[in-house]
Amino acid sequence: MARPVNVMRLNLPVTNVEHTFPPDPSAKIISVTDTKGIITYVNDTFVQMCGYSREELLGKPHNIVRHPDMPAAVFKLMWDTIQQGKSFMGIVKNRSKDGGFYWVNAFIIPIVENGRITGYESVRTAATRNQIACAEKIYARINAGKKISKRWYLLNAGSYALFLATAGYMVLDAHMFSSVPCLLVTIGIIGYNIYRKNHMLDLLSRKFDTSVDTVNSLIYSDRTGVESDVIYNIIYNIKEVDSIMTRIKETSEQIDDLATEGLLQHEQNINHVRSRTEAMKTILTEMNSIADDLAKMIAMVHDNSQQTVETSTQTSQLIAQGQNNSDQALAIIDGLYHSITQITTDIQELAANVDAIEQASRLIKGVANQTNLLALNAAIEAARSGEAGKGFAVVADDIRSLSTRTEQATLQIQSLILGFKKTAKQTVNIAKRNQEQAQDGVEHMHASHDKLEEVLQSVNNINTLISNVSKAVRTHESTAHDITKKVHKIDVMSKNTLTSTQDNLKQVQELQSLASMLNDMVTRFARKV
Repeated sequence: MARPVNVMRLNLPVTNVEHTFPPDPSAKIISVTDTKGIITYVNDTFVQMCGYSREELLGKPHNIVRHPDMPAAVFKLMWDTIQQGKSFMGIVKNRSKDGGFYWVNAFIIPIVENGRITGYESVRTAATRNQIACAEKIYARINAGKKISKRWYLLNAGSYALFLATAGYMVLDAHMFSSVPCLLVTIGIIGYNIYRKNHMLDLLSRKFDTSVDTVNSLIYSDRTGVESDVIYNIIYNIKEVDSIMTRIKETSEQIDDLATEGLLQHEQNINHVRSRTEAMKTILTEMNSIADDLAKMIAMVHDNSQQTVETSTQTSQLIAQGQNNSDQALAIIDGLYHSITQITTDIQELAANVDAIEQASRLIKGVANQTNLLALNAAIEAARSGEAGKGFAVVADDIRSLSTRTEQATLQIQSLILGFKKTAKQTVNIAKRNQEQAQDGVEHMHASHDKLEEVLQSVNNINTLISNVSKAVRTHESTAHDITKKVHKIDVMSKNTLTSTQDNLKQVQELQSLASMLNDMVTRFARKV
């Protein structure tokens, strides 16, 4: 495993200002690092003691708080120990951000996941003044290059010296004892007690599997030899249990805090859900009402469209009948047009014949005038002839009288011809106007016929559109029913959501209660430890 970065980091400047632990005896500094010593978690006490902000600590090497008075050999021993998967305990002097210092009783535990070390967890409590005094002396000797060794043999040597001195004294002062057996028994009891003590210490030492280093055993105990190792191991195991319980307690507190926060958040959420459910219920009621109204409107539109289809069909039939009537009227008007044209032609031919009669009448008038002139000449000649001409004069008078009547008749005929020509001309003009009107009527009837055809086509298109609308209305009618069903389904789902949220709230409340119980149990157990 790779060494952490900046092992020999030197943090300066330093002052002699000591920062003491908070007065609360349960106060502990807790931090977590990765395998390279980079800080990933710190608690509030750590931030309070070191003076750095949480942002300044996270992501930085843990030796940011290393004090120059701490020997490098101690940290080498620490890393050698924890990288082997073992816990380390030691008295450590740390540097705060302002250059001051604070002493801690540190216990570092490797974090193992799936058989692999993923980081380290450190739980630090306040060091006692005796531990601090011992650590200052020993660390000063190490920094001065002086050797630190155990003197455990002094205990054994002192014990045997005490045994021999006691035995010798008892031999010299034999008068103190009533007999030699009594002396031997006394010496045996003293020797047995010394043996029993050393044997028990040896058994206790073997009972612990923790390797004991000289420095820490001397710091944590003012004894020497096996007794020092036993005391260190006892403190080590108590500290290990305390560190584990501290971490469990902190985790349980975090769970309790999260559960409490989650409970509050969940209560807020359920209030929001309840209010939103009520609002949604109102909206769904309105939507349901709208859907019902929409269904009714769609049904009404469907009925109206059916009536419109029937009406438009009747209109189409009427238009078709109108087209037939228009065709018949067109045929009649067309026949009338041809009749008027024929009448006009006949009147024009009759006028031409009247002109011929007028010419004949003029010819007769001319003949009558000549006859009258001849009769007048004959009367004159008859008068000249005397008595012989009387008979001829009578004939001449008769001829002149006939000529006069003929002339008068001719004048009447001419007058009649003039009246007839005038009437014929007026009739021709009227016929032409009627012909023009008939032509206009034919054109209008053709235009009306075309318009009726267009109207019929439009009505047919309207019928098609209305049929499509009717089909669409039937489709939307089904959609409206689906909307009503979905609105009802959403209403049921919202009620189920509220019920589920309330059930989740009960579960969160139970979780918060369990977290509080766990926190209380851990607190009670930690106090007993």
